[in-house]
Amino acid sequence: MIFKNKNIPDNLKLFIGELDETFLFKGGLQFFSDEEILKHWTSKIAFHKHYKNVLSGDIPFACDYFGDLFFLRDDTVYKLYAEDGEIEPFDLTIENWFNLVLKDPEDFLNISFDYSVQKGSLLMAYPPFCFEESSNSKISEVPFEELILFHIELYKKVRELKNGEKLEFIVKD
Repeated sequence: MIFKNKNIPDNLKLFIGELDETFLFKGGLQFFSDEEILKHWTSKIAFHKHYKNVLSGDIPFACDYFGDLFFLRDDTVYKLYAEDGEIEPFDLTIENWFNLVLKDPEDFLNISFDYSVQKGSLLMAYPPFCFEESSNSKISEVPFEELILFHIELYKKVRELKNGEKLEFIVKD
């Protein structure tokens, strides 16, 4: 993959550019192209514009098939749990993070090889995993941007809840 954008750090360009495949583990890990990185970093759906824990300098480079985002902050990999906006630092460079991914992708990424998606799609859990009712979640493949926008709206609604308030999900068969 060739990166044309000079704003993407060299170590990220080199790392992703050396990958033979950017759609791994049946879509369980999807690396972004330079156009996709720019879209998720600078456009109206840029993650830092919607999630309080994501900074404008954080560079999104991949996601899992449930729409959770991996980004670089000061050369360290972080994960954004897109449903509730929580972030988790891995305290690893992208190269070290990827080596751990390759050793045990299901455990390290918290994915299951029972699922797969087509390029341009992600998996939606409904009700979302961040809710008690998620043990009965229905998993369905949806377009990438549809899930990203759903997670942004869900995150905003959850943040607006007052103490004791709840969101209700109705699952229709």
